[in-house]
Formats: sequence, structure tokens, C-alpha cells
Amino acid sequence: MRLTGPLRRKGRTGMTGDRWLIVGLGNPGPSYAGHRHNAGAMVADVLAERIGARFRAGKFRAAVAEGRLAGQPVTLGKPLTYMNLSGGPVAGLAGYYRIPAGQLVVIHDELDLPFGTIRLKLGGGDNGHNGLRSVTTSLGTREYYRVRFGIGRPPGRMDPAVFVLRDFSAAERKELTWIRRGWIRWMTRELPRPVAARPRPSGGRTRTGTVCRARSRRSVRRCTPACRAGSAGSR
Repeated sequence: MRLTGPLRRKGRTGMTGDRWLIVGLGNPGPSYAGHRHNAGAMVADVLAERIGARFRAGKFRAAVAEGRLAGQPVTLGKPLTYMNLSGGPVAGLAGYYRIPAGQLVVIHDELDLPFGTIRLKLGGGDNGHNGLRSVTTSLGTREYYRVRFGIGRPPGRMDPAVFVLRDFSAAERKELTWIRRGWIRWMTRELPRPVAARPRPSGGRTRTGTVCRARSRRSVRRCTPACRAGSAGSR
């Protein structure tokens, strides 16, 4: 499997063709680390473990880790700014590594997907997500990939802004380990495909698959049609 694309670079140490930039969004600091809003940063941490790399603070107010995923060179990033200022670090990294928008993946929390559901799409709006809004503004384009990590809707009349800034529940935390493991398997299977293999529909969005919690607590699998029906109202 390969992440394919038109990018080729010359004359830069450590820069090879077809490098991808994968960024996990969140708020910085230990007080935010367990929040639902930091789901993107959590996934980035798991990816760094998978490729055997450590995040280090670098330029553009971002932490960076480099390695290979499914044999492909990748740069992982986590903005060290608050969520609503994520665009500056993302645009800075994309410019430094010469990554076009079509080879950028932004991982973020998604209220409109059930907890544990993961979807990949190209382009589209920000759906009220301040981090995505900042990234789109700084890049000047919506045409980058987003991995949407479902955190579910808040209970009752709770304000969504309050809900995302709270830790996952105890039951959710028990599931996260298995979800993360399944997510990594999905990432290495699905992300190599979108640019070359999947045509963009006339509606303007590309949806490359859904992953959800399996009925078994200790595994994550692709959704069946019946399972996907539970998130039919998501955007």
C-alpha cells in the first residue's frame, strides 16, 4: 500500500516524494489531555507510538514526529496552540514540508458521529468546529482530508461547548484502548487509497469508509450496513 500523489521534492535533506502530513487537533497541556476535544491529539499520539517516534516541540508552535506508516514517509503534527488557533501551526508545517492540501490529513473530534465511529472525508465545511475553521482559513482551502473521530452528542440539554471540554466517561475510557488499536489498522488500510483510487463525487465530498466499535468489546471492525444506519443522520 502507498499514499500516492503528485508531490516530488529535490535537494532537501530528509524530504522524499509523497510525504504526507497528519495532524491531530487538541488543546495543549495536561489539564486538557483527557478531554473529548483532544481526540485528534490522542490519535496522533497512538500513531507516533506505532511508527516508533516521539513528538518534539519544533517550529510553527507545533510538536512534530517523523517516521513511516505503511512504508510511506509521514510527518505527524500536534499544534501547541489552543484549538481555535490551530491553523497557523498546520499551515506552517505544510509550507515547510511542501505538503499540498491533498496530502494533508487533519484528525479531529466530531459531535455528529456516535462515540468510536471514524470517518474519512475530503473537503467540506467545518460543522462548527473551531479548529477546522482555523485550519481552513490559514490554508486558504477546504480541500484537505479530515478524519472525524466520533465523540457523540452531549446528554440532555448540556451545552456542546461544555461537553467537548470534559473527559471521556469511565465507560468510554475502557473502550478507547481497543478503538485506538482498530483505528491504527484502519489508518494503514484506508489512508493509502484516497488520492489515486477514489474519484470525487459531484456532490463535493468523498467518504472513504466508516469504522465503529464492534459488538465485541475487544475489537474494532468496519461497519456493516445495519451498523452504519445508526449514524445515518451525521454530516
